[in-house]
Amino acid sequence: MLNQKREIFRINIRQQKHQEIFQQKRILSQQKEQEYSFQQLIDAMDKAKIITLRNLVELNGYLQYFTQKKLTIEQILLIESNANNLMPILTNHIVYNVNDLTKEILKLLVNLTQFSEKISINLLKYSCSDCNIIQILSSFILNRIEVIETLNLLMNLWSNSNSHQIYDQNLIQTIDAFLDICISIKDNMKILLISKCLKNYLQNISDENIFEYEYLINIVRKLLNYGIQETSDFIDVQIEAYCSIVQVFNHNFVIQDLNMILNLLDYCMKRTELIEIVTRIFSYFSINEPDSFYEKLIISVIYFSKHIIKSSLNEQIPCILNLCSIIFHQQCEKNYNILWPFYNDTVIIMEIIRLQEDCQPRKIREASIRCIKILIENSNENQIQLLIFSKIHLKLIDLLNDFSLNSSSILFTLISLNNLIKIQRNKCPEFLELQNLILLTKSKNKDIQKLTYEIIQQVEEINYNLMSNILL
Repeated sequence: MLNQKREIFRINIRQQKHQEIFQQKRILSQQKEQEYSFQQLIDAMDKAKIITLRNLVELNGYLQYFTQKKLTIEQILLIESNANNLMPILTNHIVYNVNDLTKEILKLLVNLTQFSEKISINLLKYSCSDCNIIQILSSFILNRIEVIETLNLLMNLWSNSNSHQIYDQNLIQTIDAFLDICISIKDNMKILLISKCLKNYLQNISDENIFEYEYLINIVRKLLNYGIQETSDFIDVQIEAYCSIVQVFNHNFVIQDLNMILNLLDYCMKRTELIEIVTRIFSYFSINEPDSFYEKLIISVIYFSKHIIKSSLNEQIPCILNLCSIIFHQQCEKNYNILWPFYNDTVIIMEIIRLQEDCQPRKIREASIRCIKILIENSNENQIQLLIFSKIHLKLIDLLNDFSLNSSSILFTLISLNNLIKIQRNKCPEFLELQNLILLTKSKNKDIQKLTYEIIQQVEEINYNLMSNILL
């Protein structure tokens, strides 16, 4: 009897739990199906002028919902208008009342600044009691007040153009000091947010130097060094930030950062998705810092390029070929000897020639054609002889038989072939066939037509001279 009562009791408890779970699921389903009206958002913005936790939480819920929706221009303008009325109340509150509502207010500002650049700019312009929002955020980071939401807001503010302020230097110095603490305890969440803030700041940097940027440069170096050493998942953000300072500032980064750059090259061998960003850094080095770049890094770049090309990483090879093109173009005109490391290591040249073959994906073939064109245009006579030894002229003529190439690639190939023939017209080792060229004289592209006729004329002269020499 006792056992029967116990069993009935267990059954009742199970049924009660099932009913509770079913009810919770039904409530959740109703919430998901509920469609908020835009008017509810505007009403919530009006209510939030009376700052209570309930009003702030309700408004944040509406804002997060509508960030996922496509709004009309009129709706965004209405949000901007209401945000302008709300901002003075919110900023005054967090200046004078740092309390439990501060986090929710910061969340609210983060959500608002996602809607339009105008809201961010207005927030940056607004001051209360001679206190700018940047100064407020700097104070929060300095005093460890709601740092995550503070950095989230800063990331949004700095993602817009014209967002730089005269107060930025103090804030960046504060972030620098705070970063040291984060690195010491390996607080990756905050380090990631700082990385994103600096990336946004640098990508929207103005031409005018508002303050001494050495603090900014040092913090970016510090972030990248940490990313390399700790193999962080967000190193791509840190490389993007470093890429921006290399592009924007005229500093001798190669000499100062040589070990870090070499470590970055090694890191790329393991994380191939980073290759494209890193090659952009080398492109900027090649353009802006030719002396130190070639003195310190050229051999490492050749080894790096050779490794990527031979590894058949089809997504990354065009990046490497474009980097080689930039190096050839930038340096040959200044000093022919500067390219000897590339010519002495013939693997690179032979690989570039090989990548023009039919079996390659189209974007790789086209990148290699551009590379060859620039290589030929910027090489001296001895270097051209090395190219001819590799029978590149025959490869180029064969390539013109492939009608899958677009007009630009055909034109690049013709220019390369024309340059080769002009430079080495009396030293071409074999008869050149015209069959592949004749069809191009009927091209609709006038430049292709003109170049093709010019090449045919030169080839006929070369073949005639070769035949005359044989008969003699």
